[in-house]
Formats: sequence, structure tokens, C-alpha cells
Amino acid sequence: MKQKIIFLFILLLSLVSCNQGSINGYVTYQLSEFGSSSVDQYAEIYITKKNIDTIKTFLTITHLEEQIQQYQKDMKRTNNKYILDSLQKKIIENKKLIREKASNKHDISLLADKAMRNLIKIKEDKRTYKELVDNEGMYSSTIKVGNYNLIAISEMIKKENLLERRGKLFIMPISISKDKQIKVNINFK
Repeated sequence: MKQKIIFLFILLLSLVSCNQGSINGYVTYQLSEFGSSSVDQYAEIYITKKNIDTIKTFLTITHLEEQIQQYQKDMKRTNNKYILDSLQKKIIENKKLIREKASNKHDISLLADKAMRNLIKIKEDKRTYKELVDNEGMYSSTIKVGNYNLIAISEMIKKENLLERRGKLFIMPISISKDKQIKVNINFK
């Protein structure tokens, strides 16, 4: 009887392990576009099946707002009418895109709050795969086959918005296939 149980256990274990793939990569950061990349030691990697739409939407709005600020700075540096018109057009386009996602500052605040709560739930979920980047900048994980969202949180690059105060986020969908290894390198800027 013991031999049958042990055999069934080994068989079950081999079946479970056959339905897995893996992911690995390097995580680095760059403080400026002209600086060299350094290891983003202790950056966090989360791989989840949870919906991350609120996080993506908030990050899109934040990126569009940052572009607007940069365009406004660029406008102060030039007198060229063509460049000024082009920058003004980009600002108008970005503001329109922001309004499509959130109609006012209050909506953006609510979205930030929802995105933060979503990120906390993902971090605390027992089904989320969690990895910490080592001192050589590497991470790796064995994962069940399926479609996931990868969320990386930088240890070194921080932003001013609510969601990225503790570390800039990088998100992307990934697909894990049986017995395949995928490589996702991340460089935070």
C-alpha cells in the first residue's frame, strides 16, 4: 500500500512539473539617458493572472502628463514657430487622451487610489509569483503554463506619483509555455 501511495505521489509530482515553463532576466536602471546602466538590486518582480487595467490606465495618464510637462519646458526654449505649433498640437492631443481616460483631477485621484489598491492585492495574493532581483541583477522563476502580467518595481528609480513613489513600475503581458524559458530584461530609466 505504501509503495502505491509513493508511486502515485511521484507520478502526480511529475505531471505537475511537466506543465511548467520559466522566466528569467536582468533588471537594471539608468539615472540619465547618457549614464550607464547599473544593477537594480532588490527590485521586485510579480507575475500574476490578476487584472491590471487600473494600473495600466493610471500609468498611461501619468506618462501623458509627464510628456505635457516636457513639451511645455521645450516650448520655453525655442522661438521657432513650427516647433512651437508642433509642441502645442502634441499637448492638445495628450490632454484629449487623458480626458478619454479620466475627465478631471478628481477622477485621476480615484483612479490612482484604485490602482494602488490593485497593486497591493497583487503583492499580497498567494497565487502571485514573487521574485526579488539578486545582487547581480538577475531574477528567475518556474511558473505554471498560462498567460500572466509581469509587474516589476524598481528599487532605485522612484517617481512623484502615488503609485510609483516606492519604485517605478514596468508592466507587460507574458505567456508561459510548457518546458519553454522566456527572457525579459528590464531597464528602468
